[in-house]
Amino acid sequence: MNLDRFPFDQVGRWLTEGGIVPFVGAAASHVGIIGDSPPDGPGLAAELGEAMAGAYPGDPSSGLAKIAQFYEHTVFDRAALYDYLHNCFEAPAFSSPGAVACMLAAIPRTGPLFMITTNYDSFIERAFARAGRHLCVITQNMRDPEEGASAVDLIMPDGSAKREQSNEFEWADPHFGTDCAFLFKMHGSVKPSAPSEPDNVIITEDDYVDFLVNSGGSAVSPYFPQRR
Repeated sequence: MNLDRFPFDQVGRWLTEGGIVPFVGAAASHVGIIGDSPPDGPGLAAELGEAMAGAYPGDPSSGLAKIAQFYEHTVFDRAALYDYLHNCFEAPAFSSPGAVACMLAAIPRTGPLFMITTNYDSFIERAFARAGRHLCVITQNMRDPEEGASAVDLIMPDGSAKREQSNEFEWADPHFGTDCAFLFKMHGSVKPSAPSEPDNVIITEDDYVDFLVNSGGSAVSPYFPQRR
């Protein structure tokens, strides 16, 4: 579509009213950043390959999931992989959120704001904190065979962690407040430096299998209302 004809006004009204769900991909973390920014998928795959000092026997461009799988199970372990991701995406150099995250945090709203991101970084969380606006972060319960898709992990607006049954999660619950926005991090988050429980990051081939099994193929639909 020609941007001269793009309905910016209408999209702006939908965002204000809560009529659409912004989907934030990896490229969004690079917008408005001067200097270093978090790597995208191919960039992260290349970095993991270099960290293995030539131990990866395949094509360096064979994909992030495959390279991360080799990193975890052959050269290092899960803890080392998680630490690498945390140090990569939570580096002090990336403390200033990009333009997209700041724009989302600044949206004037008359309705709830729901966002989905594939990013591991916490740019959106940082932008909302800087703007003084409440945010509830949602990740899929990844590695609990008993609860599986029936539970979601929440970081509440006050920073506390909570696990809740997905069919009991109510975005309109008054305790969230009218200004609270909701962010579903579909590939998990690497913000904790040392997770006290198994992490919820989705990056290796095994992780994607676990995600499909535990989500039942509908990780978002149990607790996100229908939107345009």
